[in-house]
Amino acid sequence: MNENNISSAEGTKENNKSKKENRFYTLKLLAVTVIAFIAALLFRRSMGIVAMIPISLVICGLTALIDIGYITRTAIVGITVFMLNSIENKNMEIAIVYSALCILTTLLASYSVYKIKASKKIGIPIASASGLLCIVLSLNFIGNPFSAMAAQDIITPYTDENYPVNENAALGVFEFSAIYYDYTLDAYCVDAKSNKYPTEPSPISVNGDVLYDSFYYLMESKISRVYESDLSAVLRENLPDARFEVSFDGFVSLPGEAILSAESGALYNNVRYDIFISGIQTGEAMKKAVEEMVNVIDASGIGYAQLTFKSGIGLWTRRCVTVTPYHPTGRYTPKMTFVPVLNTNEFSEYLRYTLLEN
Repeated sequence: MNENNISSAEGTKENNKSKKENRFYTLKLLAVTVIAFIAALLFRRSMGIVAMIPISLVICGLTALIDIGYITRTAIVGITVFMLNSIENKNMEIAIVYSALCILTTLLASYSVYKIKASKKIGIPIASASGLLCIVLSLNFIGNPFSAMAAQDIITPYTDENYPVNENAALGVFEFSAIYYDYTLDAYCVDAKSNKYPTEPSPISVNGDVLYDSFYYLMESKISRVYESDLSAVLRENLPDARFEVSFDGFVSLPGEAILSAESGALYNNVRYDIFISGIQTGEAMKKAVEEMVNVIDASGIGYAQLTFKSGIGLWTRRCVTVTPYHPTGRYTPKMTFVPVLNTNEFSEYLRYTLLEN
């Protein structure tokens, strides 16, 4: 009876110890999850320069100090970072790169802690080399915070000048993301979008001192459509038998004039148009058609910065008449020139093709 009581007491003691260990292990899991979540919050592309500072990798490395097994802690870190990055990025490659770097950091930190416990002389150099490797990879794939700040100093004045806030603008209000590094372009970028076209962002990028704005051309094409359509409508209404095609050729602006922040209908006098006239056989017929179209446009009062009329189907050149608004209304006399059809590269390709075929 006494032996049974002793065995029962020992069993109870073991059960209590096991429960305590389970509770402690649960707390460890919770601690690793919280640490991983903090690292993931900071290690997202939307965090901009903050994501480029290796603090997130240091936080991932701290999980190696919590003894729950390297596979478990690595899985928690990797899944957490991947989930938070995939939520805000349609491009899964970004989420994979960010989570892969955190997974590698966690594995190397776990191995370094293991080696340090076995031998500091071996473990410390391994830990130093591991940390250096993770920093180098971060600089190459996530970005250099100092280079990002320099790029930001180029982008911010540019966006302030070209995209000022105007709530009545035809294209709406523009929004810009935090700066990030695009390793495929080796450039620091800011995603720009309009609240009227929220699903069509486009980057403004800086490589060295060179800025390229793909968003400007996207928005320019959208805002130009109404002007292109209006000029075409004026010509078709007054010249129903004419055969022509109107296309947008760009905006003319004064220094400091923000074209894309203009209100609806405010840019008629800033637009350059290309107008191709079909069915013209001679130069005189071309001049007559141009004179007729210019008089119709002037009479409508629609406004323009430049009209470039073209006609002909020649192999090398097209007839061309360039018109500016600085002439007496109703008394325009066209002056015709010829413009080349092919640029230098196209001409070379044409000659190469002709010679090879013959």
